[in-house]
This record gives sequence, C-alpha cells and structure tokens, in this order.
Amino acid sequence: MWIEGGFILIKNPLKSNCTFYIKRYRNNVVSGVSLHPNGNYLAVCVTAGLSSDEIPYDLLHIWDLKRKRVIAVFETHINNKIDHFLWSSDGKHLIYNEDNYIVVVNFEKFEKDYLSGKFNHFFELNKKRYFQGIPGDNYIAGVIDIRPLDIIEKFEEEIIKIKSIASSPDGKYVAVICSDNRLELINLNDLKITNSFDLSWKYYYNDSDDAPSQVEWCPSDSKKLILSWLSDITIIYFYFNKDFTT
Repeated sequence: MWIEGGFILIKNPLKSNCTFYIKRYRNNVVSGVSLHPNGNYLAVCVTAGLSSDEIPYDLLHIWDLKRKRVIAVFETHINNKIDHFLWSSDGKHLIYNEDNYIVVVNFEKFEKDYLSGKFNHFFELNKKRYFQGIPGDNYIAGVIDIRPLDIIEKFEEEIIKIKSIASSPDGKYVAVICSDNRLELINLNDLKITNSFDLSWKYYYNDSDDAPSQVEWCPSDSKKLILSWLSDITIIYFYFNKDFTT
C-alpha cells in the first residue's frame, strides 16, 4: 500500500498484477494512511481546503476496503491539524491527536453498527449511487488533554506537542511522547492517564535536549517500551511491573 500522484494504491502481495486505487484526492493532500489490524479498513488523513481561501484542515477518512467506499469521516475541531493517528493493536479503537489532545474513537461499536446495516443510507449524484458516510463524531469515546495538571488548572493556553504515539500489543494502552520530555500511558478502558514518567534523566544517556522522537512497544511484551532519538541510535527500555511502575 502506498501513495502516488494523489492516488492511494493497494497491492495484493499474492497477485503481482493485482493493483487498484481506491481514491484520487483532487485538490487535497494525503498525509498518511493506517491499515486496520484485520485488513478490512483503512484510515486516511487528508488535508483539505488547499484550493480555496479557507484555512486548510485535516480529515480522517475511514475506508471499507472490501466495498471500496468511505464509511466515516472524522473532522478536526481544535487547530485543524492531525499529527499522528493509528489503530489500537486489537482494532477496537482509532486514536489520533489534535495539538495536546488525544482523541479516542470507539471503533468496535462503530464497526458493529456499520455491519448491522444501521447506517445503510445512500444518495444519488449524476445518476450514480453513493454510500452516505457515517458521522464519525458520534463514536468519539473521549478526548484526553496530556498537558500537566498545573497548566490545565491555570487555564493556560500553552500547547505541548505530541511527538509520537504507540499502541500496546494487547490494545489496552497508548504510549504518548510529549515535547516537554514526558511519557504518558493512557488506559483505553477508562480513558485516563495511568502513569506519567519524567524523561529528563535520559540526558545521562543522550546528548540531545529534545524529547524522544519515537516510541514503540515491544511486539511480544506489553510491559516493555523502546524510546529512540533521531540524533543518535540511543534506545532505552522500560520494564514495567504489573501496575505499570518502572
């Protein structure tokens, strides 16, 4: 799967000649795609409004790859920009961010309603029949502000950038790297920050003043995280106890 010339292309690795495009986004820019763990859905981040006088804004389109159609659209509400998005490892949630907010979508409920035919509505345009996409906002389970509590309580407008997000292998947690050198763990069951870790100690191991550029979970262990920096190859492992304390 790749993006080329405004097209999103899907290739079946078992059939060398089986390539098709699902969409050409005219006058828009596709900034990224993420395939659902079951392979049936594709999240596409699209920057729209580039050909008009309005401020460009990002949208998340959810594609049904079997039927080759957009089934839901998630709009931005804070600053029109989505920096990161991914599916939880178990496929039950879609997670993305706007500024310092993490948005969690209950995709398990969405898929159940979609497959049941609850939103099986169509409209006609130029004698063609199109599926009426589902309003994505109806399935937002929660929005989490990752700024420190003292900043939130003071109603300060300080924005802390989110540099990287990752889903645990069991799909229960999301790790978030913040630009102020914090690692946040979000529990997707109750949508609360389970733990917050200060990463300032890492200066002993790394010459960069920047927060880690990437966070990854060990695929075989939900209690092991890997942090990395662009400036060098430093990798630090977090080993968590049962209650996710280091």
